[in-house]
Amino acid sequence: MPLKDVMLEEAIELIKKSGIVSWPLITKHFKVGYARTVRLLNQIEKEGIVGPSMDDSGSRDILIEHKHEKEVWKNEGNR
Repeated sequence: MPLKDVMLEEAIELIKKSGIVSWPLITKHFKVGYARTVRLLNQIEKEGIVGPSMDDSGSRDILIEHKHEKEVWKNEGNR
């Protein structure tokens, strides 16, 4: 079983604050390569926070059932 990336929690916080998730966002924010970004996103997916990659743009759904819950989650990231 692979070890969790040391940036995992920071990447989750970035997703909370921005309300979006894509590999370009992670790559640019943390100044890391594509391979590490994909590993981070796969770990976040395994945590049940984001869904699988939807297309070549690298965007993914944030897995929260209701819009209100998404706003609460996003606001918690701003603390």
